Amino acid sequence: MGGSYFRVHPRTYGPVYYGRTGRSRFDDPRGQYGVLYTALDAYGAFIESFGQQTGVRTISSATLKSHCLTELYPRRPLILADLFNSCTLLATITSVALPRSSTGRPQYGNASMV
Repeated sequence: MGGSYFRVHPRTYGPVYYGRTGRSRFDDPRGQYGVLYTALDAYGAFIESFGQQTGVRTISSATLKSHCLTELYPRRPLILADLFNSCTLLATITSVALPRSSTGRPQYGNASMV
């Protein structure tokens, strides 16, 4: 995919930072790889960063001031996996990208996949 991507991130980190906290939905629970969360627009980036707790409708001004909105322009088109609509693609990526257990099965987090 070409074009730009948006990211809301803490001011303490640069815009290209691969988090390893394990607290976000696609983070590796073991912290072996990092995840860079982006969106196709500023609204999506905002929700990705601040919309994690359902039912919370306010964000403090201190929290907002401690974050930046950055528009990223990749140097070349990216090949991305659609994690919401393509289980087949996810399974293919999982079997290639994840470490294998002693049985040879790909591992995701702490669970082995068949």
